[in-house]
Amino acid sequence: MKVILSSQMRRELQTLVAQPVAWEVPLAAHTSLRIGGPAEALVTVEDCAELASVLSFARRQAVPWRLLGKGSNVLVADDGLAGITLMLGGGFRRLEKIGDREVAAGAASVLPALSRFCQENGLSGLEFAAGIPGSVGGAVVMNAGAFGGQIAAWVSALELCGEDGPRMLPASELRFAYRAWLDAEKWRGQVAITGVHFILRQDDPAAIAARMEEYQRARRLGQPHGATSAGSFFKNPPGDSAGRLIDTCGLKGLRVGDAMVSPAHANFLVNIGQATAADVRELARLVREAVHRRHGVDLEQEVEEW
Repeated sequence: MKVILSSQMRRELQTLVAQPVAWEVPLAAHTSLRIGGPAEALVTVEDCAELASVLSFARRQAVPWRLLGKGSNVLVADDGLAGITLMLGGGFRRLEKIGDREVAAGAASVLPALSRFCQENGLSGLEFAAGIPGSVGGAVVMNAGAFGGQIAAWVSALELCGEDGPRMLPASELRFAYRAWLDAEKWRGQVAITGVHFILRQDDPAAIAARMEEYQRARRLGQPHGATSAGSFFKNPPGDSAGRLIDTCGLKGLRVGDAMVSPAHANFLVNIGQATAADVRELARLVREAVHRRHGVDLEQEVEEW
């Protein structure tokens, strides 16, 4: 990692936020794969005002920044990340019911908590999210989904924060595709998602809870329970399953260092010890090559590499 923040810049950055800035802190502790070198500056912001100040600082000083959610869908480089790695603090974890069918969720809220909140308030649509360990903001960026459901189907607006403060982006201005918010690149480096609004269906809380339990049971049976992973590593090709394609190549159990194709589900690349990002990248390459040779399919990676 190339250090780019001078001592003076570090002092100024600390004045912008209430929480202490963590310097050169390993990101492995902040990712579900437990992989990742140090962040030059790990900055926690508690509200839009702090976030706007940090973004203004980053632009003025030409310092790159990234927003890290729960780290459940990222592979951080072994060398770490230069510049600013942002995390949203407790001020972005609210869950609020508005009217009969609307829920506002802070971007730092976790999907299982959101799903349970909706169930308790008799609102259906996000049952599939009960077992997804990511943050609400991250789920929007990747249009997270499972069991035929996806976040995009229920989003009514996004709360954004940039240098000029907060703004709302209505559903009419949002474009989604399979596992993607198509406008993410347009906004990258300018704003961060700080909240998400959903319009859901009213239903009996007991019926919603039953569906959530059914999905959870399916996860326990079909996925590597308790494994250190980033979830599904590759996107499913149209009309097929990445896990099935990998499995038919006989790749379950394939290892590179401590990175392994899970014996329980072939689309999970798991860290069974001290795997590095380089191990995972090489394992992913071998998997893609094998699938292409046997099936002629080019698997697209779902996990982001930082």
